[in-house]
Amino acid sequence: MAKKKLPDSVINDLLSGAAPDSTAISQQASKPLQKYTSKPLHQDTSEVVKRSYYIELDVLNDLEDALPALRRLTTGKRGDINNSGIVNAALRLALDEFNEKGEESRIAAMLVER
Repeated sequence: MAKKKLPDSVINDLLSGAAPDSTAISQQASKPLQKYTSKPLHQDTSEVVKRSYYIELDVLNDLEDALPALRRLTTGKRGDINNSGIVNAALRLALDEFNEKGEESRIAAMLVER
């Protein structure tokens, strides 16, 4: 395929710096871009922080087994009970007991015996 050759006048203008002035044009989008999040819309994000922790496989399996059983107990929307809710409730129970009993709490005993 043959290359197109630019006219000598264009090449001379480019090399001499005599190219015509160009003006940058800015253009606004007609509508702002939508940003999608992975957070459920009904969740109050002002008090929720996403964290990642390692969890033992058997604990994860127990959590996944407990989820449907706990959902069957509810009379409201089944979606209101989720893994995050279970983990929050379990941590709250464990930390409340630790604050009350200290070294005598079950969580302290589990962690110390490791």
